[in-house]
Amino acid sequence: MTNSTLLSQTIARRMQGCIGEYERIKRRESTAFKTVKDFCICHKFSHRNFMKIYRRYRQDPSPGSPVPQRRGPKYRTRRVDLQTGERIINLRRQGNNCYEIRDILRENAASVPGPTAICDICRRHGPNRLHRVQKQERRKIIKKGSYLICTQIWKF
Repeated sequence: MTNSTLLSQTIARRMQGCIGEYERIKRRESTAFKTVKDFCICHKFSHRNFMKIYRRYRQDPSPGSPVPQRRGPKYRTRRVDLQTGERIINLRRQGNNCYEIRDILRENAASVPGPTAICDICRRHGPNRLHRVQKQERRKIIKKGSYLICTQIWKF
């Protein structure tokens, strides 16, 4: 038996007793507590959290229902698909930074990972830092008519 299983069973037993005591307080049959506030103070939990557990128990009166549920997304469920990941790596190897990669991907797809996720993908697969051979000056010159409007130089 693992520690998490043992802990879950202990919490479930404690909450079962608390639920029984709470129902006795509601029926005014409790000898230990006069109000729900006293009950919550004694057991060191907020009324709001206890009511959440109590409602969950009322919906499903199984022994494991009072145990706190896991929150948030499951591990690795929000990762990008393999094709997008490979495309991000290829664009990075061409010398694009995470913002440029996001803009390139945004042209073709509706949902695109953000720059932080793109950097995480690059870090996970290696090309987060470009090699000396891959570093180059990139110039973007925008001309309108016969005069120069903007010159930007990027170095990686």
